[in-house]
Amino acid sequence: ATGELSFGINAAGLAAGTYTATVTASATGYSSAALQVNLTVENQAPVAQTIKINFQDAATVPPTGWLKDYGRPFGPRTTTEQGSASGSATYSYGWKKRSDGSPLDLSANGRARLSGTTYTNASEALKLQSSLMHMQANNIAGSFSGVKQEGYWEISLPNGFYNVSLSVGDYNQGSEPESHTINVEGVNAINAFVPTGSTGAVATRIKSTASPIRVEVKDGALTINASETINGVAYNGVNTKINSL
Repeated sequence: ATGELSFGINAAGLAAGTYTATVTASATGYSSAALQVNLTVENQAPVAQTIKINFQDAATVPPTGWLKDYGRPFGPRTTTEQGSASGSATYSYGWKKRSDGSPLDLSANGRARLSGTTYTNASEALKLQSSLMHMQANNIAGSFSGVKQEGYWEISLPNGFYNVSLSVGDYNQGSEPESHTINVEGVNAINAFVPTGSTGAVATRIKSTASPIRVEVKDGALTINASETINGVAYNGVNTKINSL
């Protein structure tokens, strides 16, 4: 008598490579038969995606194509201008306390230095440069209409490599000391930038990464902070403000 034998292979969890197995069929009174199976596991091609975040106040409409972060604690972002227009969660991102990693509400720390028609008529670059989030308001000695806590920002992302560009600084000239420092996934991106010049002098008051920073996410979240010791070197900002990412 003859028949058919079928089987499947579960390749979940297998590293990329070539695998060989031998399947042997035997029964009393019949000659045994052997079948060699070759299995090739390939890495899935990564899906490129671009995520653009503007750090600002809650009321301002972000530039076209940009999502806004206005200081909400880390969690699913489901509203228009933060997630998808339909309201379903597209990303999870937000703020955590630098001291213990618990969720932190910095919604009173976002700023838009331009408003009204001045903002509406501004270029995309100027809209991004003139908005910010106070990451280290704990360094402010004087009065402050926000939360004087140091926070760090995270976004949930698949593990892998990412190119990150960002900018820091303050469009407005102030009296409080500031030295802007940003670290991304254990890589220093900007160190001790001190703005100079009067209000609106974006060439000397705002600093962007000269080229994208290549980082690896290993724990399912991209982390951005303003104070960290990396390979024995302390990269600690003072009154750091992030503009965009």
